[in-house]
Amino acid sequence: MNKQEHIKGGKKMKKNRLAMASLALGAAYFLRNKESRQKLKDQFRSFAEGASRR
Repeated sequence: MNKQEHIKGGKKMKKNRLAMASLALGAAYFLRNKESRQKLKDQFRSFAEGASRR
């Protein structure tokens, strides 16, 4: 692996880390109150039911 490939790989990992951090912060935001938690549970449940019907 040359130096440019290594730098590109580092940028990709940095973007992945940023995306995961954003996801975690979003989850923390939505899970902090009861109504939001219930909405997310219902959405996941309906998504899972829809996926199992296929």
